[in-house]
Order: sequence, then C-alpha cells, then structure tokens
Amino acid sequence: MNLSSDYFNHETERLILRRLQISDIECWQEFFVNNPSLQYLGLVHSKETKGFTPLDWSKKWIDIQFERYQQTGFGHLAVISKETGKMIGMAGILQKTIEDKLEHEIAYSLIPQYWGIGYASEMSAKLVEFAIEERINRRIISIIHVDNAASKNVAQKNGMSVLFRSTYSGMDVDIFARNIR
Repeated sequence: MNLSSDYFNHETERLILRRLQISDIECWQEFFVNNPSLQYLGLVHSKETKGFTPLDWSKKWIDIQFERYQQTGFGHLAVISKETGKMIGMAGILQKTIEDKLEHEIAYSLIPQYWGIGYASEMSAKLVEFAIEERINRRIISIIHVDNAASKNVAQKNGMSVLFRSTYSGMDVDIFARNIR
C-alpha cells in the first residue's frame, strides 16, 4: 500500500504516536503486570510462552510489531504522553483476515494506570482519521472480546457498530465496523 502520509508519526492534543523502538520493551512490560484486561487479548500460552515474565511478553509483543511494520507497513505504535514523556500505551492499524476478507483493525491498549482519562478514544480517533484520509480500505474494524465493555465504548465513539459476532484467537468477539469510503 502506498500511503501519502507518514503512518509512523501522529500527534493529538495530549499524545504522540510514533514507531516503536527496542528501548520501549522495558516500559511496555508494565502493561503485563496486574492488568485485568489481559484476558481480552487472546494471548496464547504455548510451550514457547510457558513461564513468560512481563518482560518476555513485552519483547514478544514489540517484536511482532516490528514484523508487521516490515510485512504490511502497519502495526502498533507507541503512545507517549506529551505531559510526562512516558509511554502510556499502544495503538495502531493492524491488517487482519476475518472470514476470508482482508480488514484493517483499529487496535489499542493502555497501561492500566492510564485508563478512564480518554486516552483510548483520543489515540484511536486519530487512527480512524488517518484511515479515512488514506482510504486504506472500504471499512475499518475493531475486534473486541464480548465482555470488554470499555473497548466497545471506544469503538462506538469512533462511529463503529457491531457488524457480527465471531470467534477470534479462541475467544468470542464482536466485530465492530465503520464504513470509511
């Protein structure tokens, strides 16, 4: 896909979204500590990941984004608070195949201490704006665990509504969607 804008650099009133760096691994491990939303992510425990520490999960998560950058030109971006300069989460556009169709998902995750402040809505809205400007697909989606009320609320704020219920990564999910062209 030939994008006319730089996917890897975005800014909102309170946030900077930028390409992930190896140095983000240490900070991102905080996401995997005492986080009740991990159950909604479909993190698969296998022989490879058995006994993973938060640092191991962080490295794996960020390595996957580097692969996505190379393969698709998309992936999660680091989300940095302008006020503190700290990484508070990740958000990005992820290419996914859902029911044999190539889709572009608006995905977001926040370190728990930054929940409830409007950051998820702010960072995902910026990515929706980018998707619309770049006309990346006929629609955008968000894949959300059926019990994840907070993420469903963010998707609705982004103008999305439930398209259908499915199974993804072994979980029951609602596929939220918004036509963008």
